Amino acid sequence: MSVATATRPQAGPPLSGAEILQNVCALATRVREKNLAAEYDRLRRLPDDIVAEIRAAGIMRMNMPKIWGGPDHLMRKMSGVPLGVAADALETARELLSDKTDRWTGVRSRDIPRVQSAVAQAHGMLAAARSYVFTSLEAQWKKLEQGEPLTVEERADSWLSRTNAFRTGRDVVALLYDTIGASAIYSEKSPFDRHLRDLRTACQHLVGQTKGLEGIGPMLLGGEPAFPFI
Repeated sequence: MSVATATRPQAGPPLSGAEILQNVCALATRVREKNLAAEYDRLRRLPDDIVAEIRAAGIMRMNMPKIWGGPDHLMRKMSGVPLGVAADALETARELLSDKTDRWTGVRSRDIPRVQSAVAQAHGMLAAARSYVFTSLEAQWKKLEQGEPLTVEERADSWLSRTNAFRTGRDVVALLYDTIGASAIYSEKSPFDRHLRDLRTACQHLVGQTKGLEGIGPMLLGGEPAFPFI
């Protein structure tokens, strides 16, 4: 079995996706045959030995670029997290605001222009972010099927659409949080406080940070990207 080393970036030749898959299947078979899953549930954690085997199998390197010893499979599914959280926030807000009444004026929230505009804006922001992600994925998939390299713009879109998904997801939740007001604070009544906290945290990931733009800009201007992930 080809194994990954503990160094970062990884020394030696990179593991291919096929090698990692083979290693994972072998490890999963051993776990099933020895019924180790039950033991892991009892411990409520993964033992150090299995963590070492997971690392050796290359699982932790799946999204690493080739120069770091990985197969260059940057996780395209990452944007689904912020988009999903924002979608849940929007759906919940629409349900809540449809029945809520302003205690000072007695006017239903659904009839207040400020609320109407915020919900419409949130819907448009989320739809645009989602469309950008899917458009970039479709372009990548088409090139993969044809065996052609991505253009500079397509490589940029791959990164930018995901950064945009994280930051837009956070902005959508923040907008709805402010629109709903005090009712959004209480976690036992709604998920908005948890959603906002989670997306603020998620945006600290490299993919969600604006410093990634520093790697994209040079590439779009004819230079080389600053990060090996792009």
